[in-house]
This record gives sequence, C-alpha cells and structure tokens, in this order.
Amino acid sequence: MPLATGCQLAKEKGVLNLWDTGPITLDPAISGEMTSHTYIMQIFTGLACLDDESKPAPDIAESWQRSNDGKTYTFYLRKGVRFH
Repeated sequence: MPLATGCQLAKEKGVLNLWDTGPITLDPAISGEMTSHTYIMQIFTGLACLDDESKPAPDIAESWQRSNDGKTYTFYLRKGVRFH
C-alpha cells in the first residue's frame, strides 16, 4: 500500500521532453522575468553581490564609499576589469 496519495510505480516508461523558450532579453536593465534573469546571472557580474549572510560584498568593485549626504556612491574597481 502506498504511503501517500500518488505514490506508486509508473505503469509505463517513456521520454519527457521539456522546452525552454529561452530568454526574452539579455539586457539586465530591462529583464523582468526569471528565464532571462537566469541567463543574465551566468553572463554578467555586478559591482557588488551578496555574501552568504545577504550582506553586500565586493564583486567587480573591490570597495566603495558613500558620500556624507548618502546621495553619491563611488566604486573602486579591481585592477584589470571594466564596468560597462
């Protein structure tokens, strides 16, 4: 007897075909859906990212400063990288 509803052996074997429609855009500025976001995260890197504790951590930028009024951030890039 199955332990839960729907837990039973398959009656016949076959092939399951899944189709990914691909990304709608590869522009991170306008991406609004998950498929595009998944591709973008594999291609692009940012100035900063989140660490394991969800705190800001360096990525392309090795450090950054916030102005006293909190309106301007200055990012210092690692040597040998460009941000575009």
